[in-house]
Amino acid sequence: MEIRKAELKDKEEIYKIIQYAQAYLKEQEVPQWQNGYPSIEVITMDIVSGNNYVMVDEEKIVGSCMISFEEDKYYKVIEGQWLADKPYAVIHRVAIDPKCKGKGLATEFFNFAQLQAYKNGVNYIRVDTHEKNSSMRRCIEKNGFKQCGVVYVMDNAPRIAYEKEIENEIQ
Repeated sequence: MEIRKAELKDKEEIYKIIQYAQAYLKEQEVPQWQNGYPSIEVITMDIVSGNNYVMVDEEKIVGSCMISFEEDKYYKVIEGQWLADKPYAVIHRVAIDPKCKGKGLATEFFNFAQLQAYKNGVNYIRVDTHEKNSSMRRCIEKNGFKQCGVVYVMDNAPRIAYEKEIENEIQ
């Protein structure tokens, strides 16, 4: 299993995994990702910007996520308080192939993001999810993120916001 930067040739496979995740969320009655987002255009922009990563197992893409070191405009205002007002990495659009769910692959993305942040001299990582997305919330919390409050994303949709300090975790 390896994690690498996504390439444009990967976008259809990534989008298929995103569509599986959208269907799963709908089945779980989670209104997240039910309005056409993330679209193939968003995935393409993530790839072109160098922020999309894929997990590959025997040449097959089994997961995808976006990791960025740019300030997230939706994180500027929070109902609550971030752990620190310092540079941070952000993780968005984590999606795992349904055949691989339950194998800890999302945790692998979180670990990878922490390593990337550490290598870039960044000690904080932020992530958000819908309050009803209990599986992602469990994963985020299991990986040591602290709930900081609520942020409002596209269409003013509320999301539970988390942050983690990684300063002394990776040596």
